[in-house]
Amino acid sequence: MQTADPTPSTTRHLIVRLGASEYGIDVMKIGEITATQAITAVPSMPRAMKGVINLHGKVVSVVDLRTKLGMEETSATARTSLVMVQTHQDRTVALVVDEVVEVLRLAEDGARTVLDIDMVLGGEDERRSK
Repeated sequence: MQTADPTPSTTRHLIVRLGASEYGIDVMKIGEITATQAITAVPSMPRAMKGVINLHGKVVSVVDLRTKLGMEETSATARTSLVMVQTHQDRTVALVVDEVVEVLRLAEDGARTVLDIDMVLGGEDERRSK
């Protein structure tokens, strides 16, 4: 007879920093990480939607994760990165993060905040003023 493993299961997460907080993103959702680049603004989009970029010949939406999570906007720094994630709709979205920290195995015990990317990107957001 098998007994339940008392240790929580772990999965690998990319740890990103937004302000003073750190968040985990499941590495299975991540396509690549790049430095920031020129973003083409798109009018009348949600406030967190910063625009689009050209990534390997494909148009990719750029979402400011700070704004999406209700944090104060800041200017990009040398550590600001774009994290390309795959949504459940098989779309690639670039997330603007303050800094990429490391990859860790995280237990599913709630010790760190792990973002459900599909839920975060699917939420309602304010519209930008024109």
